[in-house]
Amino acid sequence: METYQSIDWIREKQMISIKEIKILEDNSEYFKVSKLNLMENAGKAVANYIKKHYKNPIVIAGHGNNGGDGFVAARYLKCPVYFAGKKSKLKPEAKINFKKIKTTKKINQHDVIIDALFGYGIKGEPKEPYNSLIKKLNKLKTPIVSIDIPSGLQKGNKVYIKPKITLTFIDKKELIKKHKIIDIGIPKKAYTHVGPGELKAVLKPIKKSAHKGYYGKVLIIGGSKDYTGAPLLAAKAISSLKTGTDWVTIAAPEKVAWAINCIDPNIVTKKYKGDYFTDKHTKSILKLAKNFDCILIGPGLGLKSKKFVNQILKINKPKVVDADAIKLTTLKPNAVYTPHNKEFNTLLKNSKLTKSSYKKKLAGTILLKGRTDRIINKNKTKLNTTGTPRMTIAGTGDVLSGLTAGFIAQSNDLFNSACAAAFINGLAGEEAQKHIGRSFTASDLTKYIPKLIKRYS
Repeated sequence: METYQSIDWIREKQMISIKEIKILEDNSEYFKVSKLNLMENAGKAVANYIKKHYKNPIVIAGHGNNGGDGFVAARYLKCPVYFAGKKSKLKPEAKINFKKIKTTKKINQHDVIIDALFGYGIKGEPKEPYNSLIKKLNKLKTPIVSIDIPSGLQKGNKVYIKPKITLTFIDKKELIKKHKIIDIGIPKKAYTHVGPGELKAVLKPIKKSAHKGYYGKVLIIGGSKDYTGAPLLAAKAISSLKTGTDWVTIAAPEKVAWAINCIDPNIVTKKYKGDYFTDKHTKSILKLAKNFDCILIGPGLGLKSKKFVNQILKINKPKVVDADAIKLTTLKPNAVYTPHNKEFNTLLKNSKLTKSSYKKKLAGTILLKGRTDRIINKNKTKLNTTGTPRMTIAGTGDVLSGLTAGFIAQSNDLFNSACAAAFINGLAGEEAQKHIGRSFTASDLTKYIPKLIKRYS
């Protein structure tokens, strides 16, 4: 299996974030390399480094996955582990490896200390007894080798492990000084392709203290005399995120809005006079949009509203630009565009960009729909291969844009929301074809979205 020691080849050079690490780990599992295997690879790589440079090591470990890496290293090194965590809090993978090591209550008289206390597993300053333990380890003359990140190292922290070197995984990380990047076997597809990692990254955690609107509010601007169903499909995709976005409102010409209310009385609509949106609606829509976390514009809009569309896109809110709205504007920041290939060509032409150079000057994020979807921003590109050839049917793009807006409303993360939407939309198409056959409709996709989100989050 092809793996990579650094992700610089897939994006511009930068420090890898905790969010990116979690996405890679979750996607690795989806692409058949489990977190248990990653832990095994990490611990073995650490042990190999220690064998080359030191004798008589000891591992200082906590109960998280960083501790699990330390347990594996100790197994290969046949050395003791000073366990500073709580057995009741051992993570599943760490628990498996904890059963295979020997623990000790003594730290002195070793040639090297392997730091596997926390990794990224704490927030803020380390609390007791860890605070005192870290201070004690730093006072010893014994060299320390940290696994992945020095324990306690965060912006603002005064107490953290001060190692001789850090054996860090995947890529460079913020604040770490002397380090060596080691390969832990992340498969190539975890870097290049979308998976559950992006979905988990954009779903807001469920909290008991949550209130209406906590999980995000989306305003859909669309519909016209010619197209009634498109904004409804987008809204149903959002409202079917059962543990996701709280609120969706459709702003539409009055006849369209009334038709939507007759079809689904659960959808809130704002009704505007006329058969199409025009310049005269701008002021009212701009005022309405202030109350929402994400604006989706385009489904069923028609091509009579160029000035209106461009005024709406000046709103200082995250936006999803779909369907007819794509043809009426240029690429702007803080927006996801969801074109198929023909719309993409029009968008580039409007923006005075070419296929060979657009990425250097790209503002915003593009979700280019196709047999393989491409999610693109200035720094990186990801591919999505979920879906079926039958997703060429009308309306699947409206569902996709609705999903994208729903995820953005929760996370304010445009790129990962576009990735997650493409992933779930494609899987919903696969499920629809599996259970219904080739004659499924775009509405059928929305039935499978809640189950898929539950399955992969």
